[in-house]
Amino acid sequence: MSINYSGHGVGGRLSVSDVEAIMIDLLTMQQMHTAEFHAIKSRMERTDAAIDSVNARLDSVERRLDDLLISMSQLLNWANPR
Repeated sequence: MSINYSGHGVGGRLSVSDVEAIMIDLLTMQQMHTAEFHAIKSRMERTDAAIDSVNARLDSVERRLDDLLISMSQLLNWANPR
């Protein structure tokens, strides 16, 4: 990306070609930042999906542990009634 402009416009102002070059550079920068934004957004969405998957698995493990605890409690009550 070029940032070197001629500066040879009338009265020290930028020339039309300088303004065109600046606009092209700005559009190029916008496209690069837009592509980077979409890449980051995509990675974030994949990360969110992975976190949701892990949370679902943890919930499943928690339910199984709860079931196991209930079963152990029932077994202890059967083996040693009060």
